[in-house]
Amino acid sequence: MNNNSVSNSYATGPVNGLSTVGGLVGQNQGPIEESYSIGAVTGTFNLGGLVGVNSGSCNNSFWDTTTSGQGASSCGTGKATALMQTETTFTNAGWNFSSVWSIAAGHYPNLHGNKFIFMQSTTHQRCATCPNLTQDFWLKHYHILKLHNFCYYCSFTNQKSPDP
Repeated sequence: MNNNSVSNSYATGPVNGLSTVGGLVGQNQGPIEESYSIGAVTGTFNLGGLVGVNSGSCNNSFWDTTTSGQGASSCGTGKATALMQTETTFTNAGWNFSSVWSIAAGHYPNLHGNKFIFMQSTTHQRCATCPNLTQDFWLKHYHILKLHNFCYYCSFTNQKSPDP
């Protein structure tokens, strides 16, 4: 249950319960702002893609109707996956993509500071550096690099990392 404020947050995991189940909050009594959820929501009573039961407020907050399996929520706005992975969905709602959020094509928004994504490659290909790093580097079998303002951990299949 939320009695305080929730802002600039997101939930990605599945949730399941008997009653009062939401992708971000089961029962909301405070304000929710600029937040989203994408996980599957299952249960029996009072289900919602973003919030199960609401007596508070929701502003500029969304849930993925496709991945959640929920077409309704007691607050927030439902969007299909393609729209949830489109920056204008959020900027049109006033989200701050200059200092709070980031988004890459085909991905959901991410908070600045939570910009690590796993991807695989079959070659050792160097890319640009990550924020706050002076150079790209190897961490075990992962190459740390920056691409489209996101920092990626690249695992290299069937190969060992070169000596630093």
